Amino acid sequence: MAIYLHYYSQAKARSRLLMFQDNQLEGVLSFSTFANASSLTYLDLSSNRFHGNLPPLLFSSQSKIETFDVSDNQLEGVLSFSTFANASSLTYLDLSSNRFHGNLPPLLFSSQSKIETFDVSDNQLEGVLSFSTFANASSLTYLDLSSNRFHGNLPPLLFSTKARSRLLMFRTIN
Repeated sequence: MAIYLHYYSQAKARSRLLMFQDNQLEGVLSFSTFANASSLTYLDLSSNRFHGNLPPLLFSSQSKIETFDVSDNQLEGVLSFSTFANASSLTYLDLSSNRFHGNLPPLLFSSQSKIETFDVSDNQLEGVLSFSTFANASSLTYLDLSSNRFHGNLPPLLFSTKARSRLLMFRTIN
């Protein structure tokens, strides 16, 4: 199936939805895989065998992706702001059940962020949750940080009157 994804990236793809969940796809995700997918709005690669890091600038400046789900894979590395910097249309981001580690970066969400759902549960993330990580997440309605190694106080922003978060999940790893 990796051949098909490569072919998809070489064509001027017009598909709006790509759903490859629950397969045995494998390989490393790269910017070039989706560089020509200017009309793609929904990408579900969950429950496969993708591995490696999410590349910087995964989304092009023309990206229209609203839903990005790579949950339940073998992805790893540190999450960075640059990976999602151009994802201005993104509303649903599920990175759960992978091997991401380190801290959530300051300013994870850009000032144009439309993220409503953010799930990084069941990873190896750690550290103190920072106000600046969620400073631009004014559209956030679902946040799942469970089964990681976060510590310290919760950022007051998550409970402010401006926050739209309706469901917050913070289970701990035992």
